[in-house]
Amino acid sequence: EYPVNVTGFSLDPEANNIVLLELDAEIYNSDLITLSYEADNGNLRTLDGVLATSILDEQVVFEKDNILASTSFDFGFENSTNDNWKYLWWGGVWEKYNLNVSEENIYQGKKSAYIEMEAGGGMIMGHKDASNAEVTFPLEGVGTYEVGAWIYVETIGDGASIPDLRFYWSPNTDWGIGGSFFENDWPVGKWVYSSTQIKAAASDNYNFMIRGHNEFNSQECKFYMDDITVAKLDLRP
Repeated sequence: EYPVNVTGFSLDPEANNIVLLELDAEIYNSDLITLSYEADNGNLRTLDGVLATSILDEQVVFEKDNILASTSFDFGFENSTNDNWKYLWWGGVWEKYNLNVSEENIYQGKKSAYIEMEAGGGMIMGHKDASNAEVTFPLEGVGTYEVGAWIYVETIGDGASIPDLRFYWSPNTDWGIGGSFFENDWPVGKWVYSSTQIKAAASDNYNFMIRGHNEFNSQECKFYMDDITVAKLDLRP
């Protein structure tokens, strides 16, 4: 752990609902940072005058430079249809899912992807253009990247077997990447940012194989996904 203290704060002059914190140490976009606020010892108020509630160890999400934003990869599902998110023909449990580009529940923008993985099922899909070619994004090797997405779980399933969601990329696929986007204490009915770190072995144009696994779950897993991110990380020395 690296202790970081708040030495001062101010309101953003352009947005009075944003508090700017001054810190006594350097932070990196690869750090896992949590923030706490004690309402009993502060006078932070919302714009409509309501006292802010306490925050305990809430995770900070960095606004990183999303590499996908400068490519044709539709990271926010704004300009693509169901036909652009193709099943990748792995067979078996991997075809037991449904995806629908939807306007029903979004993190930001106008659309998100709504995914239902069947009980005992799974998913393997990729992003393709109108000519059925993989939509790619450039990475510089060798480097460490964060791959993340905002996820809203509608139902996690039976609770005994937690579904698994991973983003593999090709070429130079690392099948041993750790860390499912879903965790044991995953909240239901709330947008949550989840991510993992992957190393790029070489400079190339990459595409995603998005894999969900629900094979050992006796119930469906239903969730929305929005704003996929790929960002190069600045690692702490």
